[in-house]
Amino acid sequence: MTQNLLQPNAIHASPKARKTLRLVLGLGETPYAKAAEAHFNTMGWDVQVAKSAKEARKLAVKVKATAVALAVDLGPESGWLSSVKLTRTLPNTRVVIVGKVRTIELEQFARFAGAVGFVAEVEGIARLVKTVAGADAMCCQN
Repeated sequence: MTQNLLQPNAIHASPKARKTLRLVLGLGETPYAKAAEAHFNTMGWDVQVAKSAKEARKLAVKVKATAVALAVDLGPESGWLSSVKLTRTLPNTRVVIVGKVRTIELEQFARFAGAVGFVAEVEGIARLVKTVAGADAMCCQN
């Protein structure tokens, strides 16, 4: 039986096997960011909120983040550049770039920048959850 990565307190996980899942959100102060924070908190994730991409990067290192969601543009350092820096510093951390619309080119550029994917806000929180948790997670069964 595989452990549901999105619910760290799953019944079948032993106390020693439980890992605190940490997410850093560098998405700004938007309704989407607030909804993402609330959703991941409900799922048992430890969520940290950053006001800039640079702050998100520093927080991710400090808390040893499982995943980081970065806005394309948030402060003087872009999400693209922060993704490159993060994936070199924390290679096991999943980085997701979030923007307004998704295109094949943006998805490819996100992967080029080291991110695991690109999510458009219009795709909703469920898409962000799937991308943050990975393809093997049983994310949308709540």
